[in-house]
Order: sequence, then C-alpha cells, then structure tokens
Amino acid sequence: SDRFDHPISTGEALVPHSDHWPFVKRGIPGYMISGETEGRGRGWGHTHADTLDKLESRNLREQAILLTELVVDLAEADASIPRRDTDEIAAALEAEGKATGMKLTGDWAF
Repeated sequence: SDRFDHPISTGEALVPHSDHWPFVKRGIPGYMISGETEGRGRGWGHTHADTLDKLESRNLREQAILLTELVVDLAEADASIPRRDTDEIAAALEAEGKATGMKLTGDWAF
C-alpha cells in the first residue's frame, strides 16, 4: 500500500460465491480483489449487464500492478503459504453467519 501510494483494505471474511471459491473451499489460499466505488451497490458483476464498458480501467490497471508485485514478492520469498483445513473453513463460515444460507441452497460442501 505505502510502496505504491494506493489504499488497500484487507479482511479475513470468506466469499463463497466468488470466482476463487472452488479452490478456497478446499483449503487453497486465495485472494479476492475488488475496487471500491461509492454508490455502486451490488454492482454489475456476474449479471447479463457485466460488460467491458462498465469496467473501471484505472482500478483494473492499479489492481494488476499490485497483484503482480504480490506474486513477485511471494515467488522471491522463502516462505510457503499453508493450506487451510476444511473444518476450519466450515467453522469460519458458521461464525460469519453464512452456513445456514449455504446449506439451504445446497452450496454447503462440508
């Protein structure tokens, strides 16, 4: 954030209807990146109106730079990112209040 003079917020919340969820639910670490735009509400993502003309090119460019730097840093680091146990993922979903809805819709994989 400081290195690129770009605000970043982080969180631990699981996002079970994201593109990376098939990996995360199996314990594979994942990152979710999104831009913050005032007044946009739910947005256009994953709807028929999700077209390139709605893309904020500046956000995409800045996020691509930050993610590229993250990948380079991880590749150069002498570290490994551990997988997360599926019981831990299930407990986190319960704690976040997401389990009931996922069970009702048949999305519960635990």
